[in-house]
Amino acid sequence: MRGSEKLATGTVVWFRRDLRIHDHQALHAAWKRGGTVTCVYVQGFDEDGLARAQQAWMLRARRALHNSLMQKYGTSLWCCKPSGSGHVSVAQALEACLNAIGATHLFFSKRYEPDAALEDDRIAQLINEAGYNARSFGGHLLFQPMDVDKWMSSGKKIGRAHYGTLLPMLHAFKQMGDVGEVLQPPPGLGHLPANKRKNLESVCVDTASEAFQENDSVASWAKPVMQAWDVTEEGARNAMDRFMNIKLQKYEAQRSRADLQAVSCLSPYLASGMISPRAVYRASLTSQQGGRQMPVSKTFSRRLLWRDLAYWQFYRFAHLDHKPLRAHHAAHAWSNNPRHLHAWQKGLTGYPIVDAGMRQLWRTGWMPQNIRMATASFLTEHLNISWFDGLSWYRDTLVDHDLAINSMMWQNAGRSGLDQWNFVIHPITSPKASDPTGEYVRAWIPELAKLPTKWIHQPWKAPEHVLRQAGVSIGVQYPDRIVQNLEEARDATLKHTLDMQRAACRFYHTTGGYDVIWFQAMSSAEKEAHLTNSDAQELEPAFVHVFTRKELRLAGAVEERSKASSDPSPTPSSTKKSTARKRAKVQRSSNQVLLKQYYQELQDGLE
Repeated sequence: MRGSEKLATGTVVWFRRDLRIHDHQALHAAWKRGGTVTCVYVQGFDEDGLARAQQAWMLRARRALHNSLMQKYGTSLWCCKPSGSGHVSVAQALEACLNAIGATHLFFSKRYEPDAALEDDRIAQLINEAGYNARSFGGHLLFQPMDVDKWMSSGKKIGRAHYGTLLPMLHAFKQMGDVGEVLQPPPGLGHLPANKRKNLESVCVDTASEAFQENDSVASWAKPVMQAWDVTEEGARNAMDRFMNIKLQKYEAQRSRADLQAVSCLSPYLASGMISPRAVYRASLTSQQGGRQMPVSKTFSRRLLWRDLAYWQFYRFAHLDHKPLRAHHAAHAWSNNPRHLHAWQKGLTGYPIVDAGMRQLWRTGWMPQNIRMATASFLTEHLNISWFDGLSWYRDTLVDHDLAINSMMWQNAGRSGLDQWNFVIHPITSPKASDPTGEYVRAWIPELAKLPTKWIHQPWKAPEHVLRQAGVSIGVQYPDRIVQNLEEARDATLKHTLDMQRAACRFYHTTGGYDVIWFQAMSSAEKEAHLTNSDAQELEPAFVHVFTRKELRLAGAVEERSKASSDPSPTPSSTKKSTARKRAKVQRSSNQVLLKQYYQELQDGLE
């Protein structure tokens, strides 16, 4: 028995997107402080922002957590019902739970989306003001965004090349130390006395008798989608073990192969908190000589850093999910073609690799990351449809939807993110790397299954007799291409982008043509004053230049240095200029090598 157990009052652990008992920091801390631990969630809270796929997933995940708690501890996951919407009603409902069982502490896992974090702070404040003790814990990420920010956005670091991308994130990760050890489930949570359980039943219901079901529009679509997954914590841990024991050793070589099913499929479990990123990261390490642990796959271990990078971006830029980070990109002339958008959503574009991905998404709520990138590139580059339309569809249909991660990806796909993609994924040539056998397309587009591999990714080029033998008639069994000439479509998008770049204020570009992001709203006159005031630039930086594709660079008025020279009137010197040019040339050459390596890895696909 823990020494403090006789004296400790009870603790309520509030579950949201942390539906597990392994490596749960709040649950472990509640057990450690002693007393009875009561597990609750608030019905409706954090659910309004969930679309159909995640509503279905989270409902099943909560029931699975309830079953785990019953089997291991003989306790329930209680459903707490607020009287209304908003943080005040949620705080009142949680206070009612605390009061019903005589608990004094409320523990919960942190959320990091800006609006969600603010809401949690307000709820915690109300709980504390009511005389209880509210405390939040990490667990959804390897490192908290505010800790990452110390290494990404302070002092000279903000002027480093490739601001806000994976390169500085890797540097930050090395500086922040160990992620910590994985916590085992608590050995016990205690049991409520009969009178306190009766009190709790007056304000909560047992999840096993949950008094709400999926609405018809969700249930009819979600049922077959959920059949593709084992939505339990045990299922998450089994998926991790299978990947680590069977697939991880070949991950570096096979990660871009959609036809080999070489990836982990852990993303839905990470998004819902059914497994912790720390557990996945620790499992991906192997011991080396001297006892040092190293990743089995460097690329796979970095996939978890992408999650932290996305949340840092959201922490730094609260509008990541709805406004372009490169503010002048709001003027881009996107296409408003509902027919093209519908064809893309339903996998009816006429381009098999795109259609296979979108059909897999509709049927399973998931697809491999490199296929996500291919479908996103097709939407933004060849259809010139806004990244926000793509984000909205992914948000509705992905079982692993994560607002920070998907917003970052779609901003980059739409060229407005911190790390705009330096490539266009061609829907005909890219399958040579992602689906060389054609088996991925055959799995999700059965009407093309009998086509020879030579024609599987461009069936419109197959001879008539080949199409007849395969039972394919373009425009009948399989749709004709919605864009006949990809190069012309891509050129049209490029023209729109360049027109937008030329029309932008000169303070949105550096003298070398890189896009500029301003950290605060300023008029042109204020930006001009800031750029000419060396004292102001010694303070917290007001802007940063970000990587920009060479074809999109247009010279502006902002120096690419993070700080102006301390000498307001430097003496002209051809020697100094020559030396500076040489240094710049060497730096550009070095950067190009880094960028080539970095973007090749990115294009290969994320986990």
